[in-house]
Amino acid sequence: DAPKRPSSMAMANMYDFGGMHMLAESRTPDELLSAKKLGDLGVLKAKLQFCYADDKCKDVLDKIAQHRITCMPVFAKRGSPSFGACQQLMQDAFRRCVPALETIPKEEVVGIIDVIDVVKLIARLHGDTRGYPSPTRYAIEWVEWNHATVEEALVQRKRTPFVLPATASVLDAARVLIDTRIPRILVRDKEGNISNVITQSDLVTMLSGHTQVLDPKVLHKPISTFRHIKNKTKDPNHVLKVDKNARAIEAFRMMDYGDVSAVPVVDSERDNKLVANISARDIRGIIAEESDFPMSLYTQTALQFAQRMHARKDTHAPLAVSLKLSDTFKDAITKLNELKIHRVWIVNDAEQVTHVLALCDILGEIIEP
Repeated sequence: DAPKRPSSMAMANMYDFGGMHMLAESRTPDELLSAKKLGDLGVLKAKLQFCYADDKCKDVLDKIAQHRITCMPVFAKRGSPSFGACQQLMQDAFRRCVPALETIPKEEVVGIIDVIDVVKLIARLHGDTRGYPSPTRYAIEWVEWNHATVEEALVQRKRTPFVLPATASVLDAARVLIDTRIPRILVRDKEGNISNVITQSDLVTMLSGHTQVLDPKVLHKPISTFRHIKNKTKDPNHVLKVDKNARAIEAFRMMDYGDVSAVPVVDSERDNKLVANISARDIRGIIAEESDFPMSLYTQTALQFAQRMHARKDTHAPLAVSLKLSDTFKDAITKLNELKIHRVWIVNDAEQVTHVLALCDILGEIIEP
């Protein structure tokens, strides 16, 4: 018998999911993400940028700002024994991206560096300075920054990039990102080439784009019931934050101290009300504009710095982005996706920050182990 044609009502409720048609019946996030392979997501649309361990951090940060990216793979120093072969492989990678990591001698691949690593290095370089530095002290710090290498900024947990085959499901990638709490993984195609980079943001974007087929119980789940929220106190004093009148450098020191990628800026004169946000990605903006970086981290307050960053034409998010405990999973993924941000602050009725909800927390809440 010929296959039965869906009814007109069913056809009207049919949605496209990356080339696969699905009836608009509710699906769990696991079902949605397991139906798609990493290879179905396509390949990188531009050349994958990279650097070497002996490159200067300031040059790498310039490159990150220029290409509006957040990270890049790091290869061994140019003087290493097999640098020539590695260099040729990289030159051949303009359209097809970086060759499979295992095709390069193991010592050549030393990790992935991102803006958070650079922020932590900056905080460490300026760790001995409190208040406004003397001309002599600032000159020393300026020299240290201009000579700092990528090798100094690399952190141990990012020295072995996680690679999944293109045949793995998006759900497999989600579980790796949740279990390891790393921000991204690499995808290897059947020829052994690195064809894509999948991030936590990509998965939240996918979920946000398919709310019409997600289980309503998941979509309307209140933030107050999230495991990440229930396991932590609602006391605003436990949240790392920086006062609006503190120097901007203190915000980045706080990120280094707490191993976080952003901190809320609060007004201590108004009972610590949330007024702004500073994230590691903001470093990209000032690097592109300043020749005497990091002077502005000392001359500007945290609020002035945040206002300057959010006045840029390429910034979509408002000064501070927040939700309430009564908001839902759908509210969270919609806001994160629309504003292209990595976390949202949870505030109480007094606009005090009580929790932070990051991309990984969102994914961990709705994907089964």
